Amino acid sequence: MNDELKYLSIEEIKKVGIDKKLAAEKKILNSDDYNLYLQIQALYKKVFDNYLNQKINPNSLDQKIINNNLKIRCLNKEEKNIYQNWSSLDSNYLYVRNFFYMERLSIEDITVLKQALVEEEKYKKELLDIVSKTFKEVIKVNFKDIKNQRYRVFYGGMNPIYEFYNDSLVLFMNYKILPQDDDNTYINNKSEAANYFNYLKQDMEKKISDILKCNVEVSFYDFKFQGENVK
Repeated sequence: MNDELKYLSIEEIKKVGIDKKLAAEKKILNSDDYNLYLQIQALYKKVFDNYLNQKINPNSLDQKIINNNLKIRCLNKEEKNIYQNWSSLDSNYLYVRNFFYMERLSIEDITVLKQALVEEEKYKKELLDIVSKTFKEVIKVNFKDIKNQRYRVFYGGMNPIYEFYNDSLVLFMNYKILPQDDDNTYINNKSEAANYFNYLKQDMEKKISDILKCNVEVSFYDFKFQGENVK
């Protein structure tokens, strides 16, 4: 595999439940050999994140957070989930939570991705064109018994913060409240951060939806680990 790319695990692909028959027909899956699927998906995701970097400038989000002097920090690698570690966005907080279904791409697009695995720079423009025209279909959650409808799905536990429309681009912002000397200060900082991230959520959903011409939903979550709220 290309060491410069970031990969999901085979376990995650199996859990999501790709269309194995369609993937096999398009020759990106051979029985239980997911290697090519993972490589194509990793390249597609890298290009998509770079596409978002150009379109929405995620680094500006980090600067807003820093300038607001919130008592928070970003998660380290060990604390991040598999999708945040999969991210190539220019942000310590923001990441894409969608799964990317490669079997929905055309044979022609898959061929370009295969060729680009060997010589990526040569196909830079073609890759960007593929991603911009296909991502809305590639990220969509499709249930076989529900067709031509929008419905709510969960990206994680059965909790409202993980509930989104099946055709949305789903963006998450994860962070942790810094340890404090007392519980009241911690609670105040937690409330202040939540209020600010709620403002960011509403602002980002409108702006990014307008830029990408698709439905965008943003959620945020502050991670609290036992014993960390008080020094």
